[in-house]
Amino acid sequence: MAKAESVELSRAKNFRANLRRIFGSGKTQAKVANDSGIHFVHLSRITSGDVANPTIDTIEMIAIALEIPVETLLSHDPADADLRIFQKIAPATETSIDSYLPSMVR
Repeated sequence: MAKAESVELSRAKNFRANLRRIFGSGKTQAKVANDSGIHFVHLSRITSGDVANPTIDTIEMIAIALEIPVETLLSHDPADADLRIFQKIAPATETSIDSYLPSMVR
């Protein structure tokens, strides 16, 4: 295998891994497909590896929808912030103020 082919294969693997990280963080494939204009099934096949070499146009459309530079999507193990992955904040639970008051005050 030529070095250029090896680099291309590596970037394709990075791309799929980064998409999986993004989708695993809560962003849905349906939203990205809708925002990018790529059919949901095609995006799913790209993410799973069934489409081994998506075109650069397709990668650019996904990057634009995600608001991420193409270089970041193709890079090895970028930081979560670079992929726009932020920790989910647990929703606040509704707690009555009465639970905080001593029982004698009620």
